Amino acid sequence: MRPPRRDDPGEGGYEFGDAENVKFRGLAGLMQFVGWTGIVLALVAGIWGFPKHGSSSWSYLLWVLQILLPILVGTWTLRAAGSFKRIATTRGNDVAHLMEAVGELTKLYTLQAVVVVVAMALIVLAMVLVTTFTLR
Repeated sequence: MRPPRRDDPGEGGYEFGDAENVKFRGLAGLMQFVGWTGIVLALVAGIWGFPKHGSSSWSYLLWVLQILLPILVGTWTLRAAGSFKRIATTRGNDVAHLMEAVGELTKLYTLQAVVVVVAMALIVLAMVLVTTFTLR
């Protein structure tokens, strides 16, 4: 892979070559598919999984999280995809678009890291509770 080339000085930015733009365009297309699919599936699951009348507050909270988290992931994926697509379809501002994509991906993976840490903490708590109450 060759390094990015300096575009015309008048445009003031870096420009990736055609081979790199094909890769960015392909990545953007896949990310758009994944982002929209995640949003649609979250909405379908939200409609289908709406808590029944008389459900607990926890049911409603879990329902909101079931919808909200995938929609956030899908939205940030779509925004990153848009930035990658702009790298391939515009001239003179590739580094700024790349940094926009990195910013959106950072939000996405920060959210996923928080979810993983919370899930691990809940698993450890469940293990402690099960062990504590089965030993008595």
